[in-house]
Amino acid sequence: MSEDKPLLKSKEQKEDEGGAKIKVYWQRWLVLFVYCSHIMGTNIAWMSVGSIADVAECYYGVNVFWINSLSYIFLVMYTFLFAGATYFLKRFGLRWTAILGGTFNAAGAWLRFAGSNPNYFWLLLMGQGVSSFTNVLEWSAPSLMSAVWFPQNERAFATASVGATAPQVGILLSLFIGPLAVHDSRTDTVCNTTITIRGSASFIEWQDKIYSQMLYYFLGQAVLATVLLPITFMVPASPPTPPSRSRQLEDEEENDLSLLRSALILLKNKHFIFFSFVFGMYLGVAGAYVTVYDEVFNAIGYSSYQSYMGYLGLAIQLVSIGGLLAIGTWIDYTKTFYGSTVAISVSSTIAAIGLALATQYKLDFIYLSIICSVAVGLTVIFQGVGYEYGVEMTYPVPESISAGIMNAFSQVTCTIMILVCSLLVKKHWSVYVYWMLAGCVAASAIVQVFVRPKLRRVEIDNPQTKKLLRKPAASIQS
Repeated sequence: MSEDKPLLKSKEQKEDEGGAKIKVYWQRWLVLFVYCSHIMGTNIAWMSVGSIADVAECYYGVNVFWINSLSYIFLVMYTFLFAGATYFLKRFGLRWTAILGGTFNAAGAWLRFAGSNPNYFWLLLMGQGVSSFTNVLEWSAPSLMSAVWFPQNERAFATASVGATAPQVGILLSLFIGPLAVHDSRTDTVCNTTITIRGSASFIEWQDKIYSQMLYYFLGQAVLATVLLPITFMVPASPPTPPSRSRQLEDEEENDLSLLRSALILLKNKHFIFFSFVFGMYLGVAGAYVTVYDEVFNAIGYSSYQSYMGYLGLAIQLVSIGGLLAIGTWIDYTKTFYGSTVAISVSSTIAAIGLALATQYKLDFIYLSIICSVAVGLTVIFQGVGYEYGVEMTYPVPESISAGIMNAFSQVTCTIMILVCSLLVKKHWSVYVYWMLAGCVAASAIVQVFVRPKLRRVEIDNPQTKKLLRKPAASIQS
């Protein structure tokens, strides 16, 4: 093959003022698909048992702590391993991160399949732990993936698709498929008297039926993860030429920035620290909303609507997905990061207060559902803008490092908020759950108003910029 013939075909080509080639390759959509499928798969795994928690608790004969542990393990693993995963992503790049992530995803899915037997709950837990490695490896990748492969007018959409929309689609599919795949009309009758009839013929008959459903439920996930794995090996390491001027400069700067030095620079960047706090609070609130809404609504008097709670979960995810895709497209074409984040912050505060009032005054369930969908959707939408805004204020520090720190904030915050909300429900203070979350959203909105950094990457990519200016890494500390 001739050396002049590129291995990857480009769709667009242009030159900057210094004569450097800027190309955009169609393979960016393959990379986007692979990362979307992996992150979607890990979120299906995350909620795969949570969406059928009442059945699983009785089927496996374990208490609610162990059922919740199947979800908490994802949060715990990321909190403790994100630094190592960030180093791996920086050292080995997107290709090997995707390959390793896809392998863990498939291996975890087959372990969950083996754990479909009621006597092998420990295999199910192990499968969740293995799948969580994909989450650890790839959750810091969206901003880097969009910067390496996508031009400036597609970056926010790509980041929102992988970093925010794919998880919501995964949760949506899990909430929808789980109760359809694993269900039995006798569950309430059988499980409410489990202690006395666990060895009886009726319980064994029920358990056998659930076993066959669990088997196919987890088999479907395992087959899907395995089918997608070969496609992962088609992911190129990087495009031959950068898709933007800012990426071209960052490739030159990045060799001078070690992981430790990058982290120290970020910790001295006041805008980034405050924004990471806000980002973590919003994702923590979103996680708490999605996790405890069923418990809270049942505790405050909406238990008669239990059969509709799944539809409410679907509505929340649909609002979130639509909002994320819209905000990604909006940011790509307007670059109005500050105005968009402030608008989302103010709107989410109003919606959160509205939800707190609606629950306190026992509003009709249909109106409560609408307010809840909007309130949760707005907090999730912040994530779609957050990753790219974080990169803008920390450029040219590698995207994976800034995203990793922001995600670590969000994981810690999410874990704390879920635990506090669950404690309030247990203490019969459910009516205060949404007031607490509304207070967190309002406090975050106030902080966000004062976070107005320079859009460093937008400046570099601006075609009116007369020359490529090197921006020393030290200059981004404030």
